[in-house]
Amino acid sequence: MTQYFSTSIEASNQVKKQPEFLEINNLFKSYKNADGSEFSVLDNINLSIGENEYISVIGHSGCGKSTLLKIVAGLEKQSDGMVTLEGKEIRKPRSRSHDGISALRIAALADGAGKYSAGS
Repeated sequence: MTQYFSTSIEASNQVKKQPEFLEINNLFKSYKNADGSEFSVLDNINLSIGENEYISVIGHSGCGKSTLLKIVAGLEKQSDGMVTLEGKEIRKPRSRSHDGISALRIAALADGAGKYSAGS
């Protein structure tokens, strides 16, 4: 059985861990209510996904699934925390998609058959 590790060896023979493909660290997202109070949608979300891994985000209506995917796509800004793709912080949609998945397609998947058109 072959095992793969996400590490690289530097010239000094020290092992340095490579960043995961997608990392979400201490993600927090809230919205302001009409009365000025904050409504927390995502709180302390932590997730690491390798480049060849697939995941599913499931939950009841209104739990933050779409918000999470829109933040990952760069379509929405988190209130706090960090989201990185290939070691670089996500601040806006990428100009070129990775593996054919564009920010618009991620948002379309997040919204189901709703407001966005995924296109081809």
